[in-house]
Amino acid sequence: MSKKEKGRKQSFWSRLLCKGIKSDEIHAGISKQLATLPGSDISLIQGTLLVLAFFFVFLPSPGQTAVPLVIGYSENPPLVFTGKNGQPSGFYIDIIQYIGKKEGWQLQFRTDQWNENLKKLEENKIDLLLDIGFSEARSRIFHFNRETLLEDWAQIYLIPASPINTILDLDEKKIGMVKNDIHSIAFIQVASSVGIQPETIETKSYRENEMLLDAGKVDAIILPRIYGQASGDDRRLRKSPLMFNPIELRIAAPRSTDTAVLDRIDHHLRELKSNSSSLYYRALDRRLEGIQKIVLPQWLSPTWVVAGVFGLITITFAFTLLLKRQLRIQALALEKSIAARQKQESELQVARSIQQGLLPAEPLDLQDYHIRALLQPAKAVGGDFYDYFTLPGNKLCLLIADVADKGIPAALFMAAVKTFLSIKAKDLKELRQILTAVNKEVIDNNDSCMFVTLFCGILDLQTNTMEYSLAGHEPPMLLRNNNTLERLDQAHCPALGLDEESDYTSATTTLSAGDALLLFTDGVTEAMNNAEELFGEERLQETLLRCLQRTPAGLLNSVENGLAAFTGSNPQHDDITMLCLIREK
Repeated sequence: MSKKEKGRKQSFWSRLLCKGIKSDEIHAGISKQLATLPGSDISLIQGTLLVLAFFFVFLPSPGQTAVPLVIGYSENPPLVFTGKNGQPSGFYIDIIQYIGKKEGWQLQFRTDQWNENLKKLEENKIDLLLDIGFSEARSRIFHFNRETLLEDWAQIYLIPASPINTILDLDEKKIGMVKNDIHSIAFIQVASSVGIQPETIETKSYRENEMLLDAGKVDAIILPRIYGQASGDDRRLRKSPLMFNPIELRIAAPRSTDTAVLDRIDHHLRELKSNSSSLYYRALDRRLEGIQKIVLPQWLSPTWVVAGVFGLITITFAFTLLLKRQLRIQALALEKSIAARQKQESELQVARSIQQGLLPAEPLDLQDYHIRALLQPAKAVGGDFYDYFTLPGNKLCLLIADVADKGIPAALFMAAVKTFLSIKAKDLKELRQILTAVNKEVIDNNDSCMFVTLFCGILDLQTNTMEYSLAGHEPPMLLRNNNTLERLDQAHCPALGLDEESDYTSATTTLSAGDALLLFTDGVTEAMNNAEELFGEERLQETLLRCLQRTPAGLLNSVENGLAAFTGSNPQHDDITMLCLIREK
């Protein structure tokens, strides 16, 4: 007998003894093995082996029970919490119970405080931890599944009468935060980077944060957006405009175990997320928006025709009634869905108003200079921003920037970069030092690996000389008083957030009486018409040269009208931001 044949036989018997093959394979497998045996007494041997196989496969062995999968969670409604019946509930529970049923896992849930759950996971006392924010630092301690379940971010909550409006207002204030929470760690880093020193009060849960604020023992608390949205109104909390730390929520396992369970979770999550009517989206609607989607059970769909006219009429009549009832239920569900969408749109409008509130509130008229600006986000909120403010020594700082993303994450990143710039510009004198310091802050507080392009200029109002730097940004257009155009394309440097070792340089130019400077983002030059042609720098230059109104508002209106005429009905696909500065004649 060859080694290969011996290996096949050993594999079959090993699988049989370990009960790893089905009963219908047993007879065929044994027969195949017996066919190679010599002698005529095969039937007697075959019968004996089949009896033994029956005992091995169908009779339970003492102590042979499935190992349970111990799952830890902390109270964080509506994502995961203990229901009124004492059983775990929430979005994460819906998903993991569905996957567990598919895989045949025996799930055992354990609830504890967040800090205790992290300790248990690290000590391998639980197999999985639900509702945990992913970060590079944590990925070196735990295994994470790859498929994101939800995205969330942190928000500062206050009492209704609180005077706090900016992050600088939190200096020396008492802040309630959950110990070892990912948002608490991020807030400490942000506070350190902007130079404030709040007094942190560590708690065990988000609910304890709320109780401290209700009792007046802290000035502000940190809550995840989803948790705050679900409980903030009931607790008389005011949502502040201070948002930070966008994260991905996943599932974690101990580092000492393999990733087999997490791989199976990812497999099912990919299937669920690819089907818009799956349990994932129904649970998302029901838990986060209060919508229970109506899905017609399969057993209600007739698969055969009942014989006889009476049976056909009966089924048709019953089915008609069912459809009418389902239509009424679907109409109610549609009303709830519309209400939920309106609520979401309202939240985006609030986020947009918060973002607009971070921009300069008024146009600037300072000595011989006048500044006007506009920002048109492609979505409700975007990643472009501009700013202008005075500096010591009769100087003016003006800047325009573009975050390499869109939507709420880009807006949150934009707010952080804008804060870093305003603080460093007032603390440091040289433009090179300012950009180097801001680049370091962006990299140190940037787990999502986002970056931002930037033009920053510092104008001396006495000498009319401007020092500027291009950090990966489009060169501004300088329209001279003799109707000639210059591109301020010197001092090219890397974008902020790419490399901590980046070197930043600067160049200078002088603004004469009647000169106009236009700063813009790539949403202007890359605006596209229905023929998929770009607006481009050449059309922008022609538009500026044709403009008859040499005022900041006139130049901005001229470019805006030119873009509208060029793009026509083609939708805006990127944020459009412009800032115009003119020196009077």
